[in-house]
Amino acid sequence: MKKRNPYKTAQQEAMLQYFLEDKNNFLTVKTLLASLQELNIDIGQTTVYRFLERQALEGAVIKIYPVDGSGTQYWRVPFPQVNLRGKLVCLKCRRVIPLICEHLDMFSEHVLEKHKFNLSLQHSVLYGYCEDCDN
Repeated sequence: MKKRNPYKTAQQEAMLQYFLEDKNNFLTVKTLLASLQELNIDIGQTTVYRFLERQALEGAVIKIYPVDGSGTQYWRVPFPQVNLRGKLVCLKCRRVIPLICEHLDMFSEHVLEKHKFNLSLQHSVLYGYCEDCDN
């Protein structure tokens, strides 16, 4: 079976280009949709949602569920996903820090052995304050 090119349409190309250029911000479906409409790109909310979900599944973006109850946010991954064992998210500046830590692996083994629950570490998100914001 031939693999389909996921960035076939002009709308998908526009979303990808915008997303790649926006290096520092979290995007929601709503903010990406509004930004594209400001650029006179006619696109539907469902198309934006599907694009962001596909990017998250492919590992190109990190999907974050904010603790403040606002909408799901997506952030472009600026680092390789190799051996990623979760993410640290700063509640103040929203910085995302990759978490590669052997202690998490030990914790995961403990949870599996003692609690009979197999953690999915690559989906783990720990919230707190980065060094810059904690001062």
